[in-house]
Amino acid sequence: MLCVLNQKVIMIERVTNNVSKPHVFMKVCNYRFFITLVLTMLMVLLSEAQCPVFTNLNGNGVTCQYGTTSNPFMHTGIVPGRHTVITQQGTDFRTGGHLSLLPPGENKVIKLGNELTGAEAEAITYTFTVDPDHAILLLKFAVVFQDPGHPSPAQPRFVVRVLNAAGQLVETCAKYDVTAAGNIPGFSSQGRVRYRPWTNVGIDLFRYAGQTIKVQFITYDCSYHGHYGYAYFTASCISNNLALSACDGDQITLVAPSGFAAYHWDNGSSSPSAGYTVQGNTTVNCLITSVTGCQFTLSGTISSDEGLPTQSMVIYDTIGQGDSYNQNYFNLPSQNETGTFMYHTTFFNTSDCSGGEISITLYLTVLQHYHFYRDAVCQGMDYNAHGFHYTNLQAGHYVDTVIVQSSDGYSINVLNLTVNPSFSLSNTSISGSTILCKNSEAIYSLPNPEGIETFYWDVPEGVSLMSGQGTSSVDLYFTDFAPNPAIISLTGANGCGSGTIQISVSNYPTYHIYFQDSLCTGNEYHQNGFNLPRQDSTGWFTYMNHFQQHCLVSSQ
Repeated sequence: MLCVLNQKVIMIERVTNNVSKPHVFMKVCNYRFFITLVLTMLMVLLSEAQCPVFTNLNGNGVTCQYGTTSNPFMHTGIVPGRHTVITQQGTDFRTGGHLSLLPPGENKVIKLGNELTGAEAEAITYTFTVDPDHAILLLKFAVVFQDPGHPSPAQPRFVVRVLNAAGQLVETCAKYDVTAAGNIPGFSSQGRVRYRPWTNVGIDLFRYAGQTIKVQFITYDCSYHGHYGYAYFTASCISNNLALSACDGDQITLVAPSGFAAYHWDNGSSSPSAGYTVQGNTTVNCLITSVTGCQFTLSGTISSDEGLPTQSMVIYDTIGQGDSYNQNYFNLPSQNETGTFMYHTTFFNTSDCSGGEISITLYLTVLQHYHFYRDAVCQGMDYNAHGFHYTNLQAGHYVDTVIVQSSDGYSINVLNLTVNPSFSLSNTSISGSTILCKNSEAIYSLPNPEGIETFYWDVPEGVSLMSGQGTSSVDLYFTDFAPNPAIISLTGANGCGSGTIQISVSNYPTYHIYFQDSLCTGNEYHQNGFNLPRQDSTGWFTYMNHFQQHCLVSSQ
């Protein structure tokens, strides 16, 4: 009888300073790795992964810092009394002896901060590479605050957070940030002292296997210099697999990593272990919850199939996007992500719990069934991309399909290609008035602007562009200072070239004409643009007449 514990992982490659580094992304219970580098590099990298000894302040990747509440990272170095290793069991007398210095199962912890005041703050940061075989980060901490009742930003404070290489939280729940107060969930009180008993928090880092992460602890006094805040902590990296703890015929016991707030097995068990009876193929799931709310699921399959493998092997295969995969000891649902994924299954011989493991590794390449491409070129050009080959293309719109085959399988490429005509403005002209008066407004435009992507209008000094720059039509105003003629230019362009056309606009000023004339009484006057009635009186008379003709205004 064999017990199958299923697990899959995903890797992608990031290149920094010409060095390839794998970065892993996870959805709990479905670990998928997009492989872009060779397996040998992966094994070298993972062989270097090592969880730090969190109680060794001089260890590799351990940075101790100290400062004030405004900046805990001001100075680097170990300060006795502020970065302390506790090795003897006892109790914290400020909690009335209720808080043990060492949690169950531990013989050494760190005390960060102290009982002194002065607006001090301390930090310890652990930087390390995640080991995929020990990817559960188990944090244990206890916190002690004085509660002076200051405004919250000035109160003593404790922070623990887990960050990726970019300085971002690895999970939204991968941060515990608490400030002294009288009603903090999980805390107890001893007078004005608030303390949290030893608490376990687990975070699944499997999707960061092979990547560098940071675990950071920070303590703050009150910022008014009169009250303290400190914490005790330790941490470790534990296995992220379900394990066999007992085998008795058809009865087996599976165990999840210990130290979490809650367990929910699919058989109803709420403890770290659960017993199962093997009946054909049995799927096992355990939902694990941390006190911060972080959750993840570990899954496995128990099978009594005697046809399961007897030796480890590596398999390479290819399917199309959206297809399921049901062969070679794997039953995978529809694969909607493209790339190369690594799946790993481990089998145990349940007739002997101490028997060796049999591992099956599958590298599954998922190809898109259809690749859609949209592109544009100019008339007369050739096109050679995505498996398509054309020469001397003519203007128009084309849709085509080609099947691309390779050693990894096949994909269907669909091309949506636009061939733009060669650009030319030689057969068109700007529309608008070519003669007008100064201090007047006119519209100029380009008829049939289709195929032109950008428009730029250039006008001389004295001509104001009121609106329309960047379009095929503009509104211009010709001031008294406009040159005569005024040359208006339009430059148009698209991906196939550019061109410029012009229009010359004659613009004339408006001015007055004064003249004298005489008339005998009893006569009308119809000259020089005037039409006056019969004049029966003698003397000098002034008449004005406004009219526009070639921008001239006359009066008498």
